[in-house]
Amino acid sequence: MAAPHLKTTRLLLRQWKEEDLLPFAAINADERAMEFFPAPLSRKESDDLTRRIQKELQEKDYGLWAVETLENKQFIGFAGLNYHDFPAHSKRHL
Repeated sequence: MAAPHLKTTRLLLRQWKEEDLLPFAAINADERAMEFFPAPLSRKESDDLTRRIQKELQEKDYGLWAVETLENKQFIGFAGLNYHDFPAHSKRHL
């Protein structure tokens, strides 16, 4: 079962489209955007990641959806639930 789309008053969380690849690659190449990820990604790495995300959304009831604005249908990133397999940084605030 493929994951459903989710709609808010301003955003649509949806399946990925081919036209999402270029803007997603730009986000993944940006050092500031990738601050809490292991490293910025090359175009090929970003495209490979997108394909893995798409595959998981097709196989599960959850995953990482592409996010677009309802106002202008512009891709702005991704959101969702995902198991990660890299060590995450821990910042403790007491």
